[in-house]
Amino acid sequence: MTVEYRVKSVERFIVTRHEDTGGTGSTQQKGPDYPSFEQAYEVATALARDERERLGLEPGDMGVLFPASSVSESRGEISERQLETYRTSGDDAAYRASVPEA
Repeated sequence: MTVEYRVKSVERFIVTRHEDTGGTGSTQQKGPDYPSFEQAYEVATALARDERERLGLEPGDMGVLFPASSVSESRGEISERQLETYRTSGDDAAYRASVPEA
């Protein structure tokens, strides 16, 4: 008998809701994690659409922002936000060191 243990890379996706109230903000995970970007995207889009309708906002109103439509766009948005955070702190080198190459 042979027993083998392995470590495998697993990529999962979560949906978050971020609310910015001017000087402060909060982020919450909405629901479970999802096995594919497509499933998480569908959930996030439905939640954004529901909130926009509940608030009485017109399509295209910037009061509710919809998710990026692809994994690469999402990663790009995240990287740009991280870059702005590091630029604000004046530590561009720390940002570059923290981002894995695609």
